[in-house]
Amino acid sequence: MRNLIIFLPVFGLVLLGCNSDRNSVEPDDSTLTVYVSFNFDLSHIADGTFFTKTEAGYPISISRLQFYLSDWLVERKDGSTINSDIVSLIDAQDEDSRRFSLDIEAGSDWETMHFLIGLPTYLNHTNALENTLENQNMAWPDPMGGGYHFLKLEGRFMDGEDEYGYAMHIGTDPYVIPVQMHLEDKAEVISQSGEITLEMSIKEWFANPHTYDFNQDGNYSMGDTSAMLMLAQNGQHVFTLKN
Repeated sequence: MRNLIIFLPVFGLVLLGCNSDRNSVEPDDSTLTVYVSFNFDLSHIADGTFFTKTEAGYPISISRLQFYLSDWLVERKDGSTINSDIVSLIDAQDEDSRRFSLDIEAGSDWETMHFLIGLPTYLNHTNALENTLENQNMAWPDPMGGGYHFLKLEGRFMDGEDEYGYAMHIGTDPYVIPVQMHLEDKAEVISQSGEITLEMSIKEWFANPHTYDFNQDGNYSMGDTSAMLMLAQNGQHVFTLKN
């Protein structure tokens, strides 16, 4: 079992200052609401239930699932674009964090939507976000580059009859995850409802395009550039549009 647990003691490094505010805002009737859902029963988080298998065949549980969404850009059919600088920290266990406004009005002429799992470079440095406990807990250690965790996906997995921990942590600029959603014929529905629903498939973090194997690729990804690259590339495929 390849294990990078030697990095775990530095997870607790805390930010002490603040240079800019976190840009998330509450949903508003006049702006586009984003709702983040998941393809599993959220009651299983932290209860120890092994509820699904990875592509490599490991049953997994989830004890923590947190990630940033940011850098939103919408392309219209005429080629013009609109953007939102909203940054939202999603915690699968926090219902309020999973619904937020992009501070733009939905249009029926939308063609594609782009956003990041993670943070753009100008925000991914120590003290860039508001000095909240939530942001502090997502800090990426300064000796390893500073900034913030883009993803924390943690839990347990079974390997035969044995049980081990895993922590899929992604951070630093080369591993930010760009996502593109093709709105196609759903733009009209989105415009009418004023809401877009993004569903995350947990299995995709371990499946596409790379079959992630805890034994071969590591059950702790922090500091492992190969593991983070695989996860970041898989992360481009974890969301589907559910409108």
